[in-house]
Amino acid sequence: MGEQYPLSKLLEVLLVQELAGRVRRSEVIINMMNPGLCNIQLGKEGGLRMKLMKMVLARSIEVGSRTLVAGATAAGLESDGAYMTDKNVENTALSLFGC
Repeated sequence: MGEQYPLSKLLEVLLVQELAGRVRRSEVIINMMNPGLCNIQLGKEGGLRMKLMKMVLARSIEVGSRTLVAGATAAGLESDGAYMTDKNVENTALSLFGC
């Protein structure tokens, strides 16, 4: 999972940006949402280090889901093809490769 997780996130960024470039803005808005680290079962095999990190940093599932709902309901045209975190467009959080 150590190599696959960041690769899957990079592929998501590239796919969303390509889709957003192909779809007319008047039809649909396509954005990427980052709910942050949530206290879910993903990574449960990560050992003690992952458990401690989740105890200190993880959001509840409810708080993470609010970010996803905001992207689906409250995001405007400025979020088309954008990376969003904490309900805000944060394209500067991406590496230059993903931009």
